[in-house]
Amino acid sequence: MAEHLDNPAGRLHALLLELHRRHSQSPQGALAWDALAAITVPQYGASSPEAVVALAQVLALPMEIRDAVAAFTVDDVDEMEHLLEHLDEVESALALMTNRGQNLQQFFIKFAPGCDVPRSAAVGRLSTCSRALRSYRPEPVISAEDLSRIEQAITSLMSDVAEMELEPDARILLLRHLHAMLRAVHQVRITGCAPLEESLDAFVGALVRQPTAVAQLEDRGVLPRLTKLGQMINAAVAVANGAFELGNKVLALVHRS
Repeated sequence: MAEHLDNPAGRLHALLLELHRRHSQSPQGALAWDALAAITVPQYGASSPEAVVALAQVLALPMEIRDAVAAFTVDDVDEMEHLLEHLDEVESALALMTNRGQNLQQFFIKFAPGCDVPRSAAVGRLSTCSRALRSYRPEPVISAEDLSRIEQAITSLMSDVAEMELEPDARILLLRHLHAMLRAVHQVRITGCAPLEESLDAFVGALVRQPTAVAQLEDRGVLPRLTKLGQMINAAVAVANGAFELGNKVLALVHRS
């Protein structure tokens, strides 16, 4: 059955199946937190702040599913409730992950009798809900190739910034927002691509408000690379949306500020 990443139900469905696939044969002492971190933040590890952020984003998925279903323009309340059956079981299981000592098998059994995750009613209902959301209002999905290019551009900038002579305010501004965009890239499989767009918009807004920092970045030859990065993200989102006329947003304002 297809796993769709263009809606929150599909993303949660895919995550639960991958957790099971990787760890169905794990020893009884395997921890749910560590297993989730290995999938969602392999670059950082289970003890990192990024792992806490990732878990919070996973915990938010059930509410995002409810919100997405509530947005259906249909009159059949029973059908809407049908799509959300067993979601509370998954949500309760996810809440247990906040206990770093939670056993993975105990996590599975909360929503999958016998730990048979693929054939559980909860995972089956998530698949049904995902198909409905995909038909009704699919979110844009950025290709793995585009995400890889964006990640490389961000990490290259971060590496170069570390060696540049910049005023503290400009350096902090740059690194803070580049890190936010990098985190959004890493978490697309959980959050979708909206946070990546939002992190770019926040960065552009910060640049517009700080013309002194912008002037310094332009003197160091950084501004054209930032513009290119913004264009890269916009182009990837435009393709994902099928909206090829999408412009370069307000990055052009930076050059006029």
